Amino acid sequence: MLNPIVTELVTFASIPEMTDERFIEIVHDLEVNFHMHLPGYLNSELVKGNNGQWGILMHWASREALKDASRLMMQSPVTEAFRKALDPKSVNITVFDQRRIWNAES
Repeated sequence: MLNPIVTELVTFASIPEMTDERFIEIVHDLEVNFHMHLPGYLNSELVKGNNGQWGILMHWASREALKDASRLMMQSPVTEAFRKALDPKSVNITVFDQRRIWNAES
């Protein structure tokens, strides 16, 4: 029986003066010092499209864990550098409920 996880896809642009290298450092700090300490956090992946758009794909154990993390994200001083690195008008969040999973091993 599948124990469904919740996938959060956050897409955004960084501020114009931000280099890719610095932005990756900021996201690394966000993941290591914030997300990895939250209940229900499973993993995350940073991606960048050919159009310059960034994305963070995150997996959570439940919608409740995701909801709690989102609330804390806006309040925690640990997330401030990340929040300041984003163009706020570009942020788009989509949440998906897992329906099925395939692995290379199966």
